[in-house]
Parts: sequence; C-alpha cells; structure tokens
Amino acid sequence: MSFEMLNTLVELASTVAKDDRVSVVVLESVHDDFCYGIDLKDPAVGASVMSDFGRTMGHLGSQLIHLWSSLPMPTVCRFSGQAVGAGACLVWASDFRIAPAKASIWFPEIDRGMHLGWGIIRRLVSELGPQWARRLALLAERVHVDAFPDGHFIIVDAHDIETPRTLLDNLSSKPVTATRGIKACLEAAARGEMSEDMDISCFIQSVRDPEFMERVNRWLMGDT
Repeated sequence: MSFEMLNTLVELASTVAKDDRVSVVVLESVHDDFCYGIDLKDPAVGASVMSDFGRTMGHLGSQLIHLWSSLPMPTVCRFSGQAVGAGACLVWASDFRIAPAKASIWFPEIDRGMHLGWGIIRRLVSELGPQWARRLALLAERVHVDAFPDGHFIIVDAHDIETPRTLLDNLSSKPVTATRGIKACLEAAARGEMSEDMDISCFIQSVRDPEFMERVNRWLMGDT
C-alpha cells in the first residue's frame, strides 16, 4: 500500500459514506494476495515518516480504519492469499469477510520494531477477544482464516462465486434506513459508545420510513 493508495482509500471512504445510492461496499484485490501492507520502499512513505516521526502516517491510518469501519452501509472484504499489516487492518475493518480457508492474516509490525497502530488493536479485541488480539499483535502469528473462531470468516472455495453473490444479494435487499441504524449502533457498541438515546433514535427513524409500513403490510398479507 503506497502513500498515494492510503490517501485514495481515505478519500474513497469519505465519498462513499455520503452516497445514498450505495447499499453494500465490496473491497477486494485483483491480485492473488490481498495486500502486503504499507510499502516501506515508497519514497513518499519514508518522507512522511521522517518529517514528523510517523504522526501523519498514524493519523491517516487511523482515519482509514475509522472511515471504513464506520461506513453507514454494510461492507464486505473478499480476499485470497495474504493480508498483511495495513491490508489485514482493512480486513478487520469490514463487516463481513469472505476468503478461502488458507488465506492468511498477519501483523508483523512488532517484529519490525513498530507499534501496531491505526486503532486496530481495539477492533481486534472487540471482534476476537483479548487473547486472540495478543496472539496477532504480540506474537505476530500468521494465521489461516480457518483457524479463527467460527463466524469471523465466510470460508469459500477459490472458484465459489455463488456464496459471495448470495451474501451481497441478501444485504442489498435489506431496508436502507433500518440497515444504517443497526450498522451505526453495532459500530458504536464496539467502541463502548452506544447509548439508549441512539438506540431509540434509530428505531424512530426506521418506523418513520415509508418502507417500514410497506414491508409490514406485505408480511401481514403473507408475503415473507
């Protein structure tokens, strides 16, 4: 991930977040491996780190993970091969993850003498629990996705296109207002910031949406 790509992904997330036409976001790579992490050979990365000891890089990375995890619509990361460092952060910033069994997650930062930043430790603890977070962050274990607890990855064969399509169709069919309210509450709860007022507000918004009555009427008529 070059410095330019990092900035592009931040801008892209900011743009998509404001687009009411988008119901689901899919993040994937055209390469066999998803991402090898920040490109430490990129002169722009080196210049940025040297200019302020990595403060800008840390801020941009934290912004990237916050923006992608906080998108109002569901996100799906579909990947294969290796997801390393910054790439692994993007995987965990997604709501759903689809990968072959032997695709791998790896945070090698500690073995490079670096802190694992970008706010991803909080997310790992929230998603996986403290012990798994320690294994990934402190031991720098390279873990195949089929070794993670059930439910964290949707495991598919390399050529399986039906499972991802079914997931996307399912997510796209959900009512927008209710989906966005639930997504916002899930993210707030993961940060320990969800309040009763937020919960009630999202409920009110959903039942005021015309789609609520349309769906209820279809259900009452026996159309599930």
